[in-house]
Amino acid sequence: DKIDPQSGTSLAIGSSGDTITVPTGATLTVPNGALSGQNYPAFLAYQSSAQSIVNDTVTKVNLQTEIFDTDNSFDSTTNYRFTPQIAGKYVIYGSTRKATFSAARFQAVLKLNGSTNQLVVENGNGGTNDSCVGSTVVELNGSSDYIELFTFHNNGSTQNLIAGISS
Repeated sequence: DKIDPQSGTSLAIGSSGDTITVPTGATLTVPNGALSGQNYPAFLAYQSSAQSIVNDTVTKVNLQTEIFDTDNSFDSTTNYRFTPQIAGKYVIYGSTRKATFSAARFQAVLKLNGSTNQLVVENGNGGTNDSCVGSTVVELNGSSDYIELFTFHNNGSTQNLIAGISS
């Protein structure tokens, strides 16, 4: 069956398991918060090559490779930041993995708008593939707020992060 209401009118479908098909080229507008179970905008990105981190310097992690980016909200070429255009609360996860070196401090730092530390996860001295992992929930305004991942170590000399997916 086909229902074709007049322009500018509302259409309510019953609760008997009806299916709605939206024709190609048509626009479906859903009130904010009316859908449940949706997780977007969302992204997953990682470092595709090792990155040198200078001693005693908070350094942005260059996440160059996207596994997915539902709303093109992650910049993987220039700023390496997540800037969702939908306001809301977001679960943010960050992870860095270092090559073999000891450091009194090795951290992953998630920053809001380049300055506010939302999360700092610190590992002690470690060996091969030691990781810093953490998450937080942050409210973003949906227009200009952004999140970036930084790292820090105080080994005494420049060291490398290991490329690839880490946990």
